[in-house]
Amino acid sequence: IGGAEGMGAEAYNEPRYWRTEWKHGIYSQAVEHAYRLRYNLAAMETSVAEGFKDHGLKNDVMKTLLQTPGFIRLADLVGEKLKAVRPLVGIFAHETAQRFQALAEAETLKSFRAEAAEARSAAVAEVAAAAASGSAAALRPVGGGGGGVEGSLEKDPLCQVCMVLSCVSTILGGVRELQHSILRSE
Repeated sequence: IGGAEGMGAEAYNEPRYWRTEWKHGIYSQAVEHAYRLRYNLAAMETSVAEGFKDHGLKNDVMKTLLQTPGFIRLADLVGEKLKAVRPLVGIFAHETAQRFQALAEAETLKSFRAEAAEARSAAVAEVAAAAASGSAAALRPVGGGGGGVEGSLEKDPLCQVCMVLSCVSTILGGVRELQHSILRSE
């Protein structure tokens, strides 16, 4: 990402006599969103890894979450959103005064907001039902009692679920912001 950031700065400084002006503002936003995406993925990965180690195996909470239809749908929506926005990134290579073709494609205009909210609500309801019924052992607090989970929120299974859902929501929001920035640029 740092290399791409540097290339964007170089593109901004190069003479563009025969090409359109470099979209420095939007490119800077794209780089910022790429960093945020990386940070959210890293936070999510670490918060649901066994022993909270980088590149660790998925813990039981994440394995349980990956079995809920709502979360599976939410994960699929992240992939669909990234796939829909991908053609818009081509605007940085578009160097003519003609309208960038991807700006008119129906897929690149899709929001996914309602579907994501529905999938997120379904995932929360499924996790809450599993935790309340006791059917998912991974979602039961370790150590019991009202004094917290082994003295740490990071070890609380429902806090881990919230962390994952928060990261996914932030990723979707960042991709949506990038999409809107590019669409508004022309």
